[in-house]
Amino acid sequence: MDKDPEFLYRYRPATECAINAVLQGKTYAVSPYKLNDRLDSAIRFNSNKLCKLLLKSKKIHRLIIENVFLKFDAKCSHYPNYESYKKAEEQAWDKAEKEFNEPISSLKIREFFNSLALQAIDDFKKSFAVVSFCSIGANQIMWSHYASDSSGFVLQYLFSSLSSLSLISMKKIYTSLTPLQLSVLGLHKVNYSDSLIDGTDFVYRLIMKRGDRFTTKNRYLENIKTEEDARFILSLLTEKEKAWSYEGEYRWIFPFGIGYSDEESINSTLSAIGFESMETYYFDIGNLRPFAICLGEKMSIINRVVLASYCKTYNHVLLYEQDFSNLPGLGMANWKLTKPDEILNTENV
Repeated sequence: MDKDPEFLYRYRPATECAINAVLQGKTYAVSPYKLNDRLDSAIRFNSNKLCKLLLKSKKIHRLIIENVFLKFDAKCSHYPNYESYKKAEEQAWDKAEKEFNEPISSLKIREFFNSLALQAIDDFKKSFAVVSFCSIGANQIMWSHYASDSSGFVLQYLFSSLSSLSLISMKKIYTSLTPLQLSVLGLHKVNYSDSLIDGTDFVYRLIMKRGDRFTTKNRYLENIKTEEDARFILSLLTEKEKAWSYEGEYRWIFPFGIGYSDEESINSTLSAIGFESMETYYFDIGNLRPFAICLGEKMSIINRVVLASYCKTYNHVLLYEQDFSNLPGLGMANWKLTKPDEILNTENV
């Protein structure tokens, strides 16, 4: 088993939200639905197998009639009584069955089932939020991708501090979850693979549970009953293409849809201070401060001053600058230790 790194890093852009998050002890969390890898948390399903499974179910019949054949009015209020409603449903189904084997109908049904599957997968992704860290703090590609081409900054955290905080906070906040369900949350290492997980049976269960009532808003966690269930959900949330393996990513997984019985506790501990959409939040990470901050070479004067002042206030947070002066070759940028006052005095603040 690979040894966990001593530090984890967060490359951040030079935006007001990103800098304010540092000042306020917040961290950006986003749904896998919005991440930049098309295979992130993706689920492969066998369309033929899924169609066969769904066609066996009476529960799905009305959806087919209403959405594919458009021959059934599904509103009970439009019928004089329940018996007439059921009779109309049965008659519509009898007519639809005769058309099932026609090529055009078969294609329509398959397209409808595929749309149900894709919607179920998107709903799954939107039910979780992740905070991404990486194990490499001096990668020029990531400086370009995630830190505004070296005009942003990098946060350095002790792995042990993050790991402990993730375990303690998840147990404290999500008290309605079992230890097995909690095992999916917190800090986990990303697995890189070019083959998607076969989730046909999982997608089928998601479709069949449409509209079911749950005691929490995150149905995926609530349905974890075995270690195999937990491993499968976790694998879906921690899979990325091999092309991204240079990042050495770890991610802190949260459940989206804060609606547990201890909602008041959650809101006070993980309070959202701003959002770009329903899939993007800044979460409170308590008193955890970064171990160090590295300023990008192209960072603006005002942003350098703001973060230098932060490091001076919290003097245990080390301050570095991106340094290209002693590079043995292209690609990796060194971190040069500096003092907040050196920046503050230089900028005449």
